[in-house]
Amino acid sequence: MTEEEPLHFCITNTMTDVRSCTVKDEHQIVCDGYEYRRNPQHGGEEATGRECRGCLPRIAQVGLLCYSCYDKVLHAYSAWTEDRRRILASIDRAVQRDNGGVRTAQEGYVPLPGTMLALDEVASYLRTDTGTFTEWLSKPEGAADSLRFARAVTAAQRTHELEEKAHRVQRIRCPKCQQQSLVWKPTMKPDDHVTITCQNSSCDAELDQPTFELEESLQTHTNRVNVLPENQEGPLYLVRKKSA
Repeated sequence: MTEEEPLHFCITNTMTDVRSCTVKDEHQIVCDGYEYRRNPQHGGEEATGRECRGCLPRIAQVGLLCYSCYDKVLHAYSAWTEDRRRILASIDRAVQRDNGGVRTAQEGYVPLPGTMLALDEVASYLRTDTGTFTEWLSKPEGAADSLRFARAVTAAQRTHELEEKAHRVQRIRCPKCQQQSLVWKPTMKPDDHVTITCQNSSCDAELDQPTFELEESLQTHTNRVNVLPENQEGPLYLVRKKSA
């Protein structure tokens, strides 16, 4: 008979900087019914005062990772392509959308050090990957770094987007129907143009980027009043008044 391999638990149960992977509603023999959390500062455990919802560690099924952790690492590993790394390393800035609305390509960016720090952090966790992907996940240090790598990749993708996505414009009203229903849509091809469209079904106005920027400037510095001239039929005319 061949000797069976020892049973291992997911590496998260020995890490202080990530939450342990446990089985819901399954408990260790020593569980007293209350939840405990590891303190990253001293590595010990401290009571939270909450009911324990499951403290039995998940079994490691791929190297020293459970399937859930392995899936996170696999997705991050696939997403962190050479093209993405090269683009982040070669550009001065990465896209960051302003919370108040739309900004032009010259204004809507974060400083270069942010991208370089993200690249350095991700690369630091890959230094333990000296063999195959499976071998990396089978060593305690490598398995732990693989999870930190996945977390860093997710943060880098969220913080330093390489392209903007369609999103609702905040605080700027449609110049035609006066509703806050504008949606900014990025270019899909190199020769395409940015469009800002009204989602009001009774309006369907469409603006290009220069027109939107002019409208944004006007609405930011003026008050708008709808005026229908006497004996005038048809759509309302828009009159702008300077703020007091």
